[in-house]
Amino acid sequence: MGKIFPYFLLPFCVLYDADLAGMMMGILVNFLLLLIIVGLIILSVIDCRDGVVEYKILAMVAIFLLLWRFCLTSASWVEIMMNVCTLALLALVLRYGCVVIRRGVGMGLGDVAMFGVCGIVVTFAAWPLFLCFVGVSGIVIACYWHLIRKKGGRFPFVPALSLGLASVLLMQFYEMAY
Repeated sequence: MGKIFPYFLLPFCVLYDADLAGMMMGILVNFLLLLIIVGLIILSVIDCRDGVVEYKILAMVAIFLLLWRFCLTSASWVEIMMNVCTLALLALVLRYGCVVIRRGVGMGLGDVAMFGVCGIVVTFAAWPLFLCFVGVSGIVIACYWHLIRKKGGRFPFVPALSLGLASVLLMQFYEMAY
């Protein structure tokens, strides 16, 4: 009588194939990109509608961004935390700088938290692209917001941050694919 093969281990045996493992990683990266983009759209819609940042959704996007970052690069936790802290500190300086200069509140703390979450994937090399895209899209969204709202209130900044983050993600995805 021969040995009985444990068929429940078959999927794990197949994963040793390099081509299949690469294909599975590609599917995972594409799925994570889809989840991140959907999360950014949900955050933007909620910020436009209610003027708040939902921290539960922001935490979900942060987890997906961490997975994305570890799937694409061999980044260390120290590098990621340096990026997160630096961008959050930059956002705090912008927030309190607006308080001093304009005598009013500039960004909310949700926007500061969103800046920090963006630091998960925005490396120091990608800062110029990110900040330029956030600035230009913020100006366009502010102009449009003041045209449709007809009053001088706050405008949502999360859609501009989401567009900047999406541009960095798509740039990294394009570099990975080609």
